[in-house]
Amino acid sequence: MEQDERRSIGEAAGAERRRAARQHVMMKATIRLALGDTAWDARVRNVSATGVRVAVAAEMPEGAHVIVVLRGDLRTDGTVISCADGFTGVQFDEPLDLDSLVSRRPRMSTPVLVAPPPAGGKRPGLKPR
Repeated sequence: MEQDERRSIGEAAGAERRRAARQHVMMKATIRLALGDTAWDARVRNVSATGVRVAVAAEMPEGAHVIVVLRGDLRTDGTVISCADGFTGVQFDEPLDLDSLVSRRPRMSTPVLVAPPPAGGKRPGLKPR
């Protein structure tokens, strides 16, 4: 097979991979190499059922196996397919249910505490009812 034929087959495979509908989102993620312990905070720019594009400070080699954690607790494995200009593209090993991911509320790592109203019912800075 000649190089031009291989290139056109590779381009067709890339186009096929990117046919999944993308959702442009802003959500936090964590990404790490499957064989390492270091994790990097990342920002998801777009996500589809088959992959994700994240802004991350780490340079990851194409072909590297990674673990991506979305919304605080949804872990998925994948392979780096591109890394340039601070963005990394990851193709998931198994498709995600995109609707449940986008509608899912992020898991809070620290519980939010709400202070009780002040004694006597007075609200500082507000007019009485």
